[in-house]
Amino acid sequence: MSDSMRYTTEEITLIDAVIGTLYPRMADPSLQNAYLTVHQHLESGSVCAIDLKRIESALELADPGQCTSFHKEGYRDYTQLRVKTRAMLRNA
Repeated sequence: MSDSMRYTTEEITLIDAVIGTLYPRMADPSLQNAYLTVHQHLESGSVCAIDLKRIESALELADPGQCTSFHKEGYRDYTQLRVKTRAMLRNA
């Protein structure tokens, strides 16, 4: 995977924040384990297509466009992350 198709440290931080926001609402232990695995794969740089699909789902669920307090720069970063995740998924 090329460097442009890897998540940066800042992107991983944002993904972890999104997952962390959703995690308490995950009642199903298998779903919690799945996102724990995503986190571990992000940390090790071994993200697979299944991880990307889960990241994409989390980003869709946590759409900051619904939140009026989200800063313009943060929304731009979030949108760029969604675009990059979709591109990575297409190439996976």
